[in-house]
Amino acid sequence: MPQSSPSAWPVLKRLARRVWRGHAERRAGKRYQDAPVICSVLTPAGAEGVGLVNLSARGACLVLRGPAEAGALLRLHLSNLQYLHAQTVTLRVANCKAGANGLWIVGGPFVEPLSPQALGALL
Repeated sequence: MPQSSPSAWPVLKRLARRVWRGHAERRAGKRYQDAPVICSVLTPAGAEGVGLVNLSARGACLVLRGPAEAGALLRLHLSNLQYLHAQTVTLRVANCKAGANGLWIVGGPFVEPLSPQALGALL
C-alpha cells in the first residue's frame, strides 16, 4: 500500500483545512498538525490511505482514496519516519468529507487512546 511522503503533507493539510473550515474545535487533547508519522490503513481491505493530516493521543484525521462510513472501524499502522517505533490502532470514523481529486478527509477517535509514551515515541 502506498504511504504518504513528506512532500505530500502540505497539499494534504491544505485540502483538509479547506474541507473542515468553519467547524468548531471540540478536542481536549493537543493535536499535532505536522506530525512526522507514516500512516497505513491495514483494514478494511481495499481502504487506501494517502496521508495523515493530524494526530492526537485520542484520534486522528487522515486522507483516504475512498469514503468511509461513520461508525466504521479503520485499523491503522502508525510509525515514525525512522521506523524505530510503530503502533497499531483502531480509529472509529466520526466524520468523512469529500475533498478534491476524489480524496476523502476522514477523522475520528481511537478506540483506545495512545499512551503519552506511545505518542511521544511516534513524534
